[in-house]
Amino acid sequence: MKSKLLALLIAVVGAVAVGADFWRPGFVKPPVDVPNGISNTVPNVKAASIPLVPQKGDERIDSEIRKLQEEARSKQQPPEVMKRLGWAFVRKARLSYDPGYYKLAEQCALAVEFLHADDPDALLLRGHILQSLHRFKEAEPIARKLTKARHDSADEGLLGDVLMEQGRLSEAIGAYQEMVNLRPDLQSYTRVAHLRWLKGDLEGAIALSQAIVDDQFETGEMIYRGPAVTVLVESLLQRGAAGDVQTAQEVIDRLAAVPTDPGFVLHEIPLLRLRALLARQAGDQTGYHDWVDRYRATATACGFQGHMAMAEAMRYP
Repeated sequence: MKSKLLALLIAVVGAVAVGADFWRPGFVKPPVDVPNGISNTVPNVKAASIPLVPQKGDERIDSEIRKLQEEARSKQQPPEVMKRLGWAFVRKARLSYDPGYYKLAEQCALAVEFLHADDPDALLLRGHILQSLHRFKEAEPIARKLTKARHDSADEGLLGDVLMEQGRLSEAIGAYQEMVNLRPDLQSYTRVAHLRWLKGDLEGAIALSQAIVDDQFETGEMIYRGPAVTVLVESLLQRGAAGDVQTAQEVIDRLAAVPTDPGFVLHEIPLLRLRALLARQAGDQTGYHDWVDRYRATATACGFQGHMAMAEAMRYP
């Protein structure tokens, strides 16, 4: 089944990309080390103890963090364990929408850089943290340093993300193309679907995001399900063909029915936005403003500035 879906996704990406010259031939360079000279902001090794304060909480990610913390303490903070701990804090930040966990992840990256200033994985971790905190201009030079030093799909994805968030879509296309060339998977396809929607290719966005959503539900993947559903629903509502509104409602209901832990905002926040858009499509102004107010309040409580800005814009459509 997976092989069939992968073939479908590759075919869909190829088909929707031709019109915008997105599928340009790429090339693969051999990986090289990141040059020395990365600035080091850890004044001393004591700073590395900050992310090792025992994690509280009863969720699975909390247990994973505690396990990594114990391993790091017992092995005098080996770089590989600290990097894994940093990414665990990133996942915790995304699941809880608590930006404080990004700071803990950053300390993990800096602790590694204190010992190995040329560690590209630590640099990638720090770049993702900056991007998640909407510090796109600061993340861009890190992403460019990585893409020049080694040819990795994650580096190209980071560069594409920070360029897209700055509105530089043509440059983002090139980075995402390299990402797909290097590793055609759901992470790269989700970005392509979003980019197709931004460029107004609704047919391409719908075809690709529908395939991604179906695969996410089949495999149980949670992290990219919300973004893929968002692209699909917004594309359907914007196209407005016969049956599109009904399909959008079914996709929203499908996401809402997924069992999650309390406070799992990776689904809650996009659902609030999508329900507002659906109410507006139906001409329900009272319902629309109610959903927008709830969307804005939840985004504000979580401190997620991107959704706060979108919610604010939706108050005065």
